Amino acid sequence: MEAFRTKSESYRAKLQAAEIEKVKISRAEALRTYYSFLRSHSILLSVLSVRQSMTDTGRAQSTLIAERDSAEDRLNAAEATMREYELRLEEGSREFTDMGVLRQRISEEMEDERKQYQKDLADRDFTADQTRKKYQGIAFFYIHIPRNNMSFSYTAELAQLSEG
Repeated sequence: MEAFRTKSESYRAKLQAAEIEKVKISRAEALRTYYSFLRSHSILLSVLSVRQSMTDTGRAQSTLIAERDSAEDRLNAAEATMREYELRLEEGSREFTDMGVLRQRISEEMEDERKQYQKDLADRDFTADQTRKKYQGIAFFYIHIPRNNMSFSYTAELAQLSEG
């Protein structure tokens, strides 16, 4: 019996050791499963995080592309407006140059007219003065020389004054 008891104790000790080993193995397996779950969960979280980042980056990229397109459209509109203003400026410059040429021509024509008018005035004054002298001579002749004493020499002098 003692041998049976010793054997039984030895079996019990082996059984306990086997159960302890079994618990250790199951605990290690549970930990391994838990760690693999955590790893897969963390990979899943990483994948989800990467997907979210990619989605956010895609949205940001599309927003930036829309802003760039809008800026390019505004730039093109501004360039078109600037070309229109440049054309207007060139047209105005040409008109200004043409106006300067016309103003110069008109000024020259006015100067020519002024000179012609002054020449006409001088001719008119000279003619008026000559006519006045002629008639003054005739009037002087008739006033100072009596009619009945008119001689041929006075008539010749009067003719000379009239002509000249």
